[in-house]
This record gives sequence, structure tokens and C-alpha cells, in this order.
Amino acid sequence: MIPTLLDGHQNRLFQFVDLLSVANVSCFVFDERLHGYYLHGRSPFAHADCDMLQLNANLNREEQGLVARRGLSSDSNLQTFEVYLSHSMGQVLQEVYTRRMRGVPRVSMSSSEHAVLMQREVANLFRSFVSKDFSTGSLRGHTLEVRPPAGFCERRFAFPPKITPYSTKSIFIEDPHGRFQSVLLKGCEYDLVLLQVLSVSRWQLVRIDLGFRAETINGKNEDGDCDPGRILSGRVTAVLSLNARW
Repeated sequence: MIPTLLDGHQNRLFQFVDLLSVANVSCFVFDERLHGYYLHGRSPFAHADCDMLQLNANLNREEQGLVARRGLSSDSNLQTFEVYLSHSMGQVLQEVYTRRMRGVPRVSMSSSEHAVLMQREVANLFRSFVSKDFSTGSLRGHTLEVRPPAGFCERRFAFPPKITPYSTKSIFIEDPHGRFQSVLLKGCEYDLVLLQVLSVSRWQLVRIDLGFRAETINGKNEDGDCDPGRILSGRVTAVLSLNARW
């Protein structure tokens, strides 16, 4: 039963990748400045914008092996990769987003038209990067290596490859097991439950501590009268105690 549940979990993840291929949309997801995941969704069909009848015919042709494979390489069906950018490539992307996504539209162009134009230029940059077209533009001199995990540490523990600060080579590492689920909060359920339990427990300790100090904070003396000096002293003591605990 457990393997069946795990298979269903993985199938739901890769169904999202299948949806990207049907829609002819590729996806970059970055969880850090130089690290992320690439989901290759380039459609193997001539036209992705079609009716359900044509889509069903295309899927049948793909099942019979009459169309190209979906993978990034022509001889592979693998569509998911872990991305490690070089420092220079990270600077190129940062400059592109700073210059183009926050640019000022032309006088004869509305803000929405300008946003569409800038988004198209960013998409063309990513398309050239994935296609290894580094001959012109800001990508000149950069390289891209697509390879499977090398060594035990990369395969088992997902250790990052060695990329020097002056290197211009970015690396795509094949991700057949769906490690991209980490950016979708898949597989983090136990961590989230533990975080919630610890947060609630911490708040309960704070409430108990404040309850024990309520009499001191109220600042009442033996006769039941309020003493301003005791009020100030009790509140300062309580705040310092909470800061020390945190």
C-alpha cells in the first residue's frame, strides 16, 4: 500500500510537468540567487494551441513514437533539472530584470504593452540560454553543461557542483526523482507540523511565564495599593526575562 501511495504522489508531481508540455510552457523556479530548477515544457507537437480532438490525436501519435521526445535532449524524455548558475550568469539575469522589468515605457506605448514586450525579451533570453545559443548578446562567452549527477554525494545528498566565482559555465543536473517538489512545499509536511508544534509550545511557555509575573507587574504592595516603582520594576524584569529566553 505504501509504495502505491508514493507512486501516486510522484505521479501527481510529474502530471504538472506533463501539463507544461501540453501547454508548451517551460518553467524556471529559483529558490536562491544562483540555484533553482528548470522544468522543460517545450511541446513536441507542431501546434500546442489546438482543440481537444487535435490534442488527443497528437497524444496518440506521441504514444506510438511518431513525434520527437519531450526531453531537453533529443534522445531523452527527461524534463526536470536542478540548476546551478555561474556568478556571471546570475549577474546577467539580475541586470536583465533590473533594466527591463523596471524600465520606463516609451511615449507611444502603454504600461501593459511595455510589460508584455519586456517579458518577451526575458523569455527570449532564457530560451537562448537553454538552447545553448551563446553567440550574441549578453550571453556571449557563457556555456551550459547538462549532465547526470556525478559521484555518490551528488546522487544521494544532492551536493552542489564546484563552480568557481570566475567561471562562466552553468550546470543543469538531471533530476529524475523530482527534487523540484521542495519549492512547491511537497514533502515538507512533517517540517511544517513540527514548526507549528514548536511555535504553539513556545507561546504557551510565554503565557505561563507572564501569568507567574502578573502580580509583580501589577505592582501591588502588601496593603493592596499600587506602587508605581514596583510596576516599572516588574515590567522591566519581565521584558528582560523574555528576551533572555528568546
